[in-house]
Amino acid sequence: HPKAGTYREYSLMTYYHGARSKALYFRLKDNDTGIVLKTYPIGDYMSVRQPQYTIDGQNRLHVLHMTGPKVYKYTVIGIDGDPISQENYHEKGTNRPQLKTTDFGEVAVIGGLTEEEASTPYEESEFRRLSERPPGMPNF
Repeated sequence: HPKAGTYREYSLMTYYHGARSKALYFRLKDNDTGIVLKTYPIGDYMSVRQPQYTIDGQNRLHVLHMTGPKVYKYTVIGIDGDPISQENYHEKGTNRPQLKTTDFGEVAVIGGLTEEEASTPYEESEFRRLSERPPGMPNF
């Protein structure tokens, strides 16, 4: 990396757009010069739950924050401050998404449902047709 050996500071900040709307912002600052390199919004923010954040083994920032009732946004930000990925998660009952770090420095979201899983109708994800036989069962 061209800036290897220098220190950079990741910051998460909230910005209030009046009484009803808040946003979570990311800021990247060079510690040696104090110059702010990047600042941009990650998404809407509900202060019911504090955002979770951690840095993985590749110095990428992982942020999981609540954006609405039972809705969370998971963002991965690279060392240059550019967003790598962003995905929505939903609570299912009391199963809330959370960030977990492995011993090898990998970060994953545990719990909740992805946007795709949440949009799949319950009947399609939980039930099978009567005509479907379990694998390994004999056909008559």
